[in-house]
Amino acid sequence: ATMPPRIMMCAISMNSGMATSRYTSRLPKMISPTLPIPPSMATSTAFDVTLRNVFGPLVAGATVCVAPDGLLPEDVFAWLAAAQVSVLHVTPSLAASWLDEAGTIAPHNSALHNSALRWTLFAGEMLTDTLVSRWRAAQPGAVGNMYGPTETTMSRCLYVVPERPSVGPQPVGTPLPGSQTLVVDATGALCEIGVPGEVLIRTRAGTAGYANNVAEQAFRFVPNPFTDDPDDIVYRTGDRG
Repeated sequence: ATMPPRIMMCAISMNSGMATSRYTSRLPKMISPTLPIPPSMATSTAFDVTLRNVFGPLVAGATVCVAPDGLLPEDVFAWLAAAQVSVLHVTPSLAASWLDEAGTIAPHNSALHNSALRWTLFAGEMLTDTLVSRWRAAQPGAVGNMYGPTETTMSRCLYVVPERPSVGPQPVGTPLPGSQTLVVDATGALCEIGVPGEVLIRTRAGTAGYANNVAEQAFRFVPNPFTDDPDDIVYRTGDRG
């Protein structure tokens, strides 16, 4: 989020596209093996998460519930309940704004309490225990914290928040199928457990890189230092883990 804007080349290779399809079809089944499930689509179609929010549910045989134009923050909970949305993907700040607008009525108003909600997946920003507690007071279901940048076609890690979350920021969890995360020090060596370093992401579902930015491309998308395969590329996130 601190890096300057870039233009991504989203026309990925055939192998990457196949891996992305496998990932997007796998995620709904991982979080709710009983289909059909109606996940929600509450973001603009120009947003990068459209790849997952639209195609993931569809290839898994689920229904995508698209939020109506002009939906006001104070009306979101009523819409979620009316649409019987079972999987919701949202940023923490957006969810906080819904809670602020709804005030304290959601826990006490059955029309705003969506009994069908099985999963709320937070991503895109830091998730705190305070927001988790506020959300659970208003809506049922499990809570997941997801992590992954646009360059790796969004989320590559998932953390299932326990009933009693840890204090402060929530962990980002473990890699999803088909992905690997590495934490390296300034020399590029793997860090010991508990030692902070830069997060590298390895996935076959990565993008083709940046348009018209050769220097940034070479800096961020690098050969995996732990294999001899020049086509085995990892993405340097710049994040500390």
